Amino acid sequence: MPFVRKAQPGDLVQLAGFDEWKQATRQTVDARECFVAGHDTDVLAYAIFNRRFFGRPFVATVFVHPRHRRSGLGTALISHIESITDHKQLWTSTNIENLAMQGTLCKLGFRLSGVVDNLAELPELVYFKSLSN
Repeated sequence: MPFVRKAQPGDLVQLAGFDEWKQATRQTVDARECFVAGHDTDVLAYAIFNRRFFGRPFVATVFVHPRHRRSGLGTALISHIESITDHKQLWTSTNIENLAMQGTLCKLGFRLSGVVDNLAELPELVYFKSLSN
């Protein structure tokens, strides 16, 4: 069973070893927006969670170490965030080519809300989930 917890400054060293997106920063850790997941003492994934999507709870980033993808770490992070949000909905997005994330979101009960073109090179799919808090 993986652990999930708020990131601590010391986690940034482990994250730097695999984080291709460079979204887990001292600023996101200090703002308490960064969560990490892993096994034993190894940090192998992170998520950024904030309210910068029209003031709504938003999972801005989920990144899993390439050698540990499809092992449940992304699901553990999103499920943890669901359990701590005080809002009735949770939002996230992924690009149109990220089929693994789309599958994870579908499995977790997220629904496609829309498509945003021209935000990045690829269209971004926006998802939401109704929560029963």
